[in-house]
Order: sequence, then structure tokens, then C-alpha cells
Amino acid sequence: MEPDNNNNVSSNKDGMNIKDEIKCNSTILSHHEIAILESGKKLYNETVDSSREFAKFMIQISFGSIPVYFAITKYLSADIRNVSFFYKMIFLAPPILFLISSIVFIFSFLPKHKSVSLDELNQIRELRNRIVNSRRILNLVGTFILISGILIAIAIMFTIQLILN
Repeated sequence: MEPDNNNNVSSNKDGMNIKDEIKCNSTILSHHEIAILESGKKLYNETVDSSREFAKFMIQISFGSIPVYFAITKYLSADIRNVSFFYKMIFLAPPILFLISSIVFIFSFLPKHKSVSLDELNQIRELRNRIVNSRRILNLVGTFILISGILIAIAIMFTIQLILN
């Protein structure tokens, strides 16, 4: 589609360019342009669901990391009964971080409840953007905490191996 060089363009209440809206609706689109528009619509509609599905998957990974950590440390014959409180806390840091990350992912996964008027497009848009942004932040924080727990667990495993050998 060609850009519109006409400067006297009005906007509707949603801030959309009415001239472009009319031009786009009156222009015959190619199959490629139709596919791009459909793809954009699909991406826009699935953004909320994909971040929720990511949180659902990461809840399982976070909770599953806890028994895996203890199984590996048991396999390495790590006995923490006779060590100081400080070393016990270091040893327990990864499962605590895994648990915290799963809680963060649960908050991301939970549905957001807020009443919204279906007549107000701006209100719907703001609510959707708020949900997408909050889920993005929670998913990033949860992922950061999970990766931190994994890195600390790896460091502990190497330390156990060095002590035992």
C-alpha cells in the first residue's frame, strides 16, 4: 500500500487515522497483505494467552526442580546434618528460590478480575495492556529467580564434588 501524503487527516476518538482507515478499507489487499493482517490479529489476540501458558509451564518446571535438586544432592552423598546453620541455608537456597519462583509464576497465571465496560474501547485496551505488562514482568521475575536458583544449585553441586574428591 502507498503512504498517504495528504496532510488534512482527522483522527477518531481512538486516535486512529480515519483517512488511513478509509484508504485501507477501500483498497484491494493482496494475499500477502491479508496474511500479514491476519497474522497481526492472531498475535494481538494470543498475547495474553501465550504469557499465561508460559507461566503454567514454568510453574511445573519450578516445582519439579525441588525434588530433582534433593535427588541429585542425595546421589552425591551430601549430608548437611553436621554443618553450620550458614551452610545449611546455602544448601537450602536453591529449593527456596525454586519455591519463590513458582509462587511468582502462580501470580502470573491467575486470572485478573476487573470489571470493564464493553462499550469503552480505551478501557478494554488499557486493561489488556495492563494484564500483558503485569504478566510479562512477573514472568521475567520468576524466570530470573528460577535461573538464580539453578546457578546456585550448580555451584553447590561442584562444591560438593570438590569436597568429596
